Amino acid sequence: MSPGGKNGGQKFFPLVEISANSYFDLGLELGKTCRSRIQKLLKRRKEWVSNLQKFANADRPRRLLPFLSALKEHFPHYLEEMSGLAQGAEVDSEIIFLLHINPELNAMMLTAKDEDCSTVMVRSGERILLGHNEDGSEHYQGLMFLLKARTPAGAEFFTLAYPGLIPGNGPGVNGFGIIHTCDYIGNKQWQEGVPRYFIDRAMLEARSLNQAMALASHKARAYSQAHNLVSVREKRAVMIESSIAQVVVKEVNGMVARANHYIFPEMESEPEFASYLKKSGPRLDALSKGLERIQPGQITPELLLKALSSHKNIPLSPCRHRNKEVPGATLGMFLFDSSNPGFRVYCGPPCLNNYRDFQPTLAR
Repeated sequence: MSPGGKNGGQKFFPLVEISANSYFDLGLELGKTCRSRIQKLLKRRKEWVSNLQKFANADRPRRLLPFLSALKEHFPHYLEEMSGLAQGAEVDSEIIFLLHINPELNAMMLTAKDEDCSTVMVRSGERILLGHNEDGSEHYQGLMFLLKARTPAGAEFFTLAYPGLIPGNGPGVNGFGIIHTCDYIGNKQWQEGVPRYFIDRAMLEARSLNQAMALASHKARAYSQAHNLVSVREKRAVMIESSIAQVVVKEVNGMVARANHYIFPEMESEPEFASYLKKSGPRLDALSKGLERIQPGQITPELLLKALSSHKNIPLSPCRHRNKEVPGATLGMFLFDSSNPGFRVYCGPPCLNNYRDFQPTLAR
């Protein structure tokens, strides 16, 4: 993948490249390379991590151990990758694991996360466009990075990565032409099983859209998720909404915008945190109004950028800046247009126009 583009001298995400013959070594290399970023993140979020640890330790047989057991059964190689990450970063492995199950722990504590995303998917004929704002805690600002990796299974992927987490939660594309982004859903229900971050990680090695959809529907999933999937080769775009009870898969024909709540009628009975609905609704409203008079066939990357750069309903706007009233910020943006090779990555809020273009190499 070769970068190119325009950032006007602004700082951009660093690019980390890794490969290894085992998943443990893959994580080990990532942990060593990003050690300072991970340790800075843990210092910034010390109180939050401490609260997660206290809560999990208060009932380990229910709040911690079942997730480990599920991973050993279904995704042992990603558990090894996480262990390598912890060792390479010189951080206690249990602390790293707590970061990976924080969505499930938050659901147990009946609280919602402070991380949001906004997405627009368009399919008109064979043309597909995807714009995704990756929002998260402001503590991640200046610590995010781009990761290019080759796994022991022979998969190559490129993704926006969070320090302290195995890759997959940020937007990414793999060598098989599968693009994946996700939106957190603040569902109140959880179950013992595979934490959602590990299912996201598996998406990066999906060799087809059908395989990616099967992962999103994994029988042992522990929590809710919204997946946005594009298969470059198959010329298909799919949105998936899941809970522990059901999964709804819909082909995108036309234009669909989403934020961080369920939008499919089949999911309307799912219990969501009211506080999160209040945060997600204004962002979706801003996106929808910004695109309401535009037909799918008229959508361009420039119009998607404009919609996702909107500050309407600020501070609960699609393009989010650090704000004292509402935690979180837009950490980056991913923009794909199937009519052009490659994709564009924006560093920070997209309104700053700090971007670079990348061209993935697809496996034959």
